Amino acid sequence: MSSKAYWFLQDHIIYVQNAGDLTAEDFRSVDKEIIAYMKEAKESSPSARVHVLVDSLQMTKLPSLLDLEGGRILKYMQQPNCGTTVVVGVNNSLLNIISRLLTATMGVKLHMTDSLDKAVAYYKNLDPSVDGVPDVEAWKDNLS
Repeated sequence: MSSKAYWFLQDHIIYVQNAGDLTAEDFRSVDKEIIAYMKEAKESSPSARVHVLVDSLQMTKLPSLLDLEGGRILKYMQQPNCGTTVVVGVNNSLLNIISRLLTATMGVKLHMTDSLDKAVAYYKNLDPSVDGVPDVEAWKDNLS
């Protein structure tokens, strides 16, 4: 149905909102958006890592592992300034397999959790020097 990327914290954290039944094309499209944000951040903060917060609380269906090319469909994870991706709201054995594959084969940093608040707390703990992390629920309300 849809997948869209936004800056959650400029040059530090990208927020991806997934909703409905997603297709491989949705993944390809949002991957391009994420890469554009990462390139933008690299220009203004060359040494900073850019993390990705994936909100899948409203997602109802993932494409097949074959359609996702075993996780390789997400090219942003190969960007030199890619930090940690935190996926929220998906308790899916397929995604767990993909995350293990990506971690083992590509050295991707991936974390799974069940709430946005836990995801934000994870990022704050990961990089305490990052200031200005907004309240995620209030921030999401401003997206509409």
